[in-house]
Amino acid sequence: IPAPNPALKDKPLQSLLLSTQSRYLKDGTREYSIEAATLIQTTQGLSALGNVIIPWQPQISELVVHKVRILRDGKEIDLLKGGQPFIVLRRENNLESAMLDGVLTAVMQPEGLGVGDVLDFSWTVRIKPQGVPFRPENLTALVHGYSIRHVRYRELWQEGLPIRWAATDAIGKPKVTKTAWGTELVLDRSDAEGPELPTSAPARFGAPARLEISGYADWNEIGRLMAAFYESAARLGPDSPLKAEIDRIAALGPDPKKRTMAALRLVQDRVRYFALAIGDGGYVPEKADRTWSRKYGDCKGKTVLLLALLKDLGVEAEPVLVSSESGDLIGARLPQVAAFNHVIVRARIDGRSYWLDGTRLGDRDIDMLGSSPFFWGLPVRAAGAPLEALPMMPPARPLTDASVIYDASKGFEAPVPISGQIVFRGDLAQALRLTVSQNGTDGIKDQVASWIPGPAATDNIEKVDVRTDDDAGTATVIFSGKLRMDWPRAPGTDALRFRLQDGTIQWKADFSRPDKFKDVPFSLEFPAYLSATETIILPRGGQGFALDGHDLVRDVAGAHIERRLTLANGRAVARSTFRILQRELPAKEAAAAGAILDQVNADRAYVRSPAGYRATAEERAAVIAAQPVSAQDYVTRGYELMQADRLTEALADFDKAAGLAPNWSTPIADRAIALLYQNKTDAAAAALDRAAALSDDDFATWQGYGLLHLRQDKPGEALEALTRALALDASNEFTLTQRVQAYEQLGRFDEAAVDLDRVLKVKPNDGWATGEMARLDGRRGKEAEAIAATDRLIASQTADDAIAAYMLKASLLSRFGHADDAGQAWTKALDLTDKAIAAASANAERRRALANLRIDILSRSGQAVLAVAAASAELKRQPGNANLLNSRCWTRATHNLELDRALADCNEALRFDPQNAAITDSRAFVKLRLGRLDEAIADYSDALKRAPQLPASLYGRGIARLRKGDKAGAEQDLAAARRLAYDIDSRFREYGVAP
Repeated sequence: IPAPNPALKDKPLQSLLLSTQSRYLKDGTREYSIEAATLIQTTQGLSALGNVIIPWQPQISELVVHKVRILRDGKEIDLLKGGQPFIVLRRENNLESAMLDGVLTAVMQPEGLGVGDVLDFSWTVRIKPQGVPFRPENLTALVHGYSIRHVRYRELWQEGLPIRWAATDAIGKPKVTKTAWGTELVLDRSDAEGPELPTSAPARFGAPARLEISGYADWNEIGRLMAAFYESAARLGPDSPLKAEIDRIAALGPDPKKRTMAALRLVQDRVRYFALAIGDGGYVPEKADRTWSRKYGDCKGKTVLLLALLKDLGVEAEPVLVSSESGDLIGARLPQVAAFNHVIVRARIDGRSYWLDGTRLGDRDIDMLGSSPFFWGLPVRAAGAPLEALPMMPPARPLTDASVIYDASKGFEAPVPISGQIVFRGDLAQALRLTVSQNGTDGIKDQVASWIPGPAATDNIEKVDVRTDDDAGTATVIFSGKLRMDWPRAPGTDALRFRLQDGTIQWKADFSRPDKFKDVPFSLEFPAYLSATETIILPRGGQGFALDGHDLVRDVAGAHIERRLTLANGRAVARSTFRILQRELPAKEAAAAGAILDQVNADRAYVRSPAGYRATAEERAAVIAAQPVSAQDYVTRGYELMQADRLTEALADFDKAAGLAPNWSTPIADRAIALLYQNKTDAAAAALDRAAALSDDDFATWQGYGLLHLRQDKPGEALEALTRALALDASNEFTLTQRVQAYEQLGRFDEAAVDLDRVLKVKPNDGWATGEMARLDGRRGKEAEAIAATDRLIASQTADDAIAAYMLKASLLSRFGHADDAGQAWTKALDLTDKAIAAASANAERRRALANLRIDILSRSGQAVLAVAAASAELKRQPGNANLLNSRCWTRATHNLELDRALADCNEALRFDPQNAAITDSRAFVKLRLGRLDEAIADYSDALKRAPQLPASLYGRGIARLRKGDKAGAEQDLAAARRLAYDIDSRFREYGVAP
C-alpha cells in the first residue's frame, strides 16, 4: 500500500490501492478477487466509507472474505481476527423495478474506524459452473475525477482457454506472460485516473480508459449459445391455453401487421412485468406457457411468449439481445454476454423489420415500431449472427401536439376565453394515462399550463379533461379557461402587438467544448418531435390586423425547425414544429450551427393591431364589468376605472390587488397615481415610497414619482424619475410627454424636442404633441417651423378644438413680431369661441367653460377692457365665482388697468376661496404694481406656503425684495424661479414688470 498523494490531501477519501485479480478455469469456474485500501481524510469521507458491503448470489457463487483491517500509525488492527462479524442481509435492491435476483449482501461496520485511518479489505467471489456454459469475460475502467495511487489489474486464464483482450490507449498497455498454469495479463499503474470526458457525447466516448477480457471469438457465439434456450421456451404444449388466444387473433383477419399488434398488445397488456433473475433465471427464459399461466414475466419470458404467438400466427420473428444502458458503446467492445441487459423481438413483415418490446405498455402503431431506441442488437439464432446496428428513424407524427385558441373576438382588454388540447403519443401517452389512473385529472392540472404554447399559467386553467384512445395509443388533454393577453405597444408605432409563442422552435443548444474535444460528435435528444398551434380569433373581424414575422423553415444541427403563419377570416394562426432527425451531430456541423441557431432563436412573430388601435367603449366596459380574480385582474380593472375618472372605485381595486399580492409594487404605485388625480399629493408620495421599498425597477413607481414631482413644480426630480421609468418601458408615449414638460420647465428645449419627435413618429396626428412642438420651435426661434406646425394642427382639428390651435398661432406670431397676423389669429379664435358658445346654449357647464376661454382670449389679445366687461357679464350669471373674480383681477393687473378694482376683485375671490394659492399670487402682483411692497412680499410668501415651487410667486417676491433693497433675498428668489420656469423673465416683461 503506497503513501498518500499530498496533492489530494483535501479530498474526503483517497484510494491508495485497488488490486483486482480474475481467474478463469476450463470447467467454467470464474473467480473475481479485489483488494481496496482507502485513506479516510475527512468526516465526510468517514460517512461515505463507514461500511464494508459485499454483494453476491449464493445460488451461483460463493463469497470468501480474506481480510478486513484498519491501518493506523504503522499498526494493523485485524477486524476478522478480532472476531468482528459480518451480517448477511437479503436485500432486493431491484424489487421496485419488479425484479428478484437472489442477491445477498454481507455487511460489516468496522468498529473504531476514524479519520486518518486506512481501511484495507479484500474478498473473492467464486462463480460455479452453470447450466449455461458461459465463457470468461470482464470489463474494468478508470473514472475521471477519481485518482488511484496504485492500481493493479491481473487476469489469469487456464491453458487451453481461447481468451481475447483489448485495452484502450488511455488505460495503458498490459503485460502478458505465459505460465505453467496458463496465461497472465497484468496492468500496473500509479496515480491512475480516467481522462476527462466530452460533454453531450455519444456513449462510445464515455469509457475511454477500459480493459476487456472475452472468451468469445465473435458475437455470433453468444447468439448461438442462447438460441437453444429461446427456441425451447417458445414451444407451446399440445393443450396450451395460448392456442385460444392465437385463434382469437387469427380471426381478426389475415393482415400480418394487425396480427402482430394484437399479439404485442396481449403480451404488453395482460402479462405484467416481473423478473425472477435467481441463478440461471437471469439469462434463461421461462417457458411461454408458464409465463402465460403466471400472468407475469420478465423481458425474456415476454419475448418467448410473443415469439410463440407470432409463430402460430404466421409471422416471422426472432429474439434480439440489446442494451438499455450502453448506447452505442457495444459496437466498440469485445463480445460479452454482460453487454446486454434486455431482449426484444424482431418481426419481419413484407421484408421490413419491426422491433417489438413486450415489457413496454401502450404500443398501438406498428409503423412507429419500424425503428428501435437501442443502438445495437444481437439476433439469437442457432446459426449465429453478427452484431447489428438497429435503425432509429424520426417519428412520423408529433410526440406532443399542442393547440390553443385565444378568443379575442370581443377585444383583449379583459381576460379572453382560451381552449385547446394537447395530444400525446408513444411513451408520453402511456405515462399520462398512468398518471391519470393513479391521481385523476387533478394530478395534471398544474402541468397543463407548461404544455400550452403561450403565456398561460396554472391560474388560467379552469377545466381539464383527459381522453384516451386505446386503439390509437394516444392520450389527449382538453382544457379551457381565461387568460389576459399581453398586447404592448409595438416599438416606433401606434399599434399594439401580441407575441406568438416561440418555445417550440427555440433551441438553446450548447455546442461549446474545449479544443481537445473539437472532433467529438454531439449526442442529440433523439427522438424528439414537438408541434404547437396558436390561433387568435381577432376583434372586429380582424380588420386592419397584420402579421409581424415570416414563415421559418430551417434544417440545422440535425433538426428540422418550422413555423408557418397565416391570417385569414379574422384568425391569426401560427403552426410551429421542432423535429430532431438524427441521433448525433458531427462536430463540424455543430460548430457551424451556432450562428444559425442564434438567428432562429432571435426570430419572433407577432400579431399586430391597426395603427391607433384603441379599445372601444364596449370593450373597456367589459373590463370594468368583469369580476376580477387575480391581483393582475384588479390592477387592470383599476386602470380602466382610473381612465374613466372613477377614482374611488379604482383605488378600491388597487387596494384589493395589493391585498392579494402584498409584495407587488405596481398596485401601490397605481394607487399613488390615482391619489395624484385626486390632488392628494402627500398620500400619493407616501404610497410611492412604499412601492419603491418593494421594488426598485417598477415602471409604474417611477412614472408616479415623475407625475408627483411635476405637480410639486420640481422639474429636475421629475426628469430623473421619468427617465428611470422610460428605461423600463422606452415606448410609453404618456411618460415621454411628461418628460417633455420637465425638459421645458428646465429650458432644455432641444431634449424636449427629441422626446416629442419620438411621440410624433408613433402618433403623427397627435394634437397635443403637434402643438407642443410648435411651442418648442417658437421658444427655439424656429419661426417657420413653429407656424407651419400650428397650421398643420389647425387643419387636423375640429372647429371647437381649433380654438386652442389659433390661440397658439396668435401667441407665436406675437412673439415673432407679426402683430397684424397675430390679431387675425386672435379674431379667428374669438369667432370660433362665440360660435361654440351659441351652439352650447343647452349645455350650461360647457357654455361656462367656453365663456371663461373667451375672457382669456380677449385678455391675451390685448383687449383688456372687453375682457373685463366679459368677465363682469359672466359674473352676473355666476355671482361669487372665485375663478371669474380672479380672472378679472388678473386681467386688470397684467394690463395695469384699474388696480384698485383689481385688488377688490382679488379680495372678493379670496373671500370665497381663501386657500387658493393662484388667487393669492394675483393679489400679490396687484400690490407689487401699487408699490405696496411689504404686503406684496407677505402675499407671495403666503402663496408659496401652499405651492412652494410656484415660479410666478418666487419671481414676483424677488422683484419686490429687489425694490426694497434686499439684493441677496431677491437673487435667491429670482434664481429659484428661473430654475422652475425658463421663460419667467419674458412673461413678466410682457406685463411690463422687470427686475
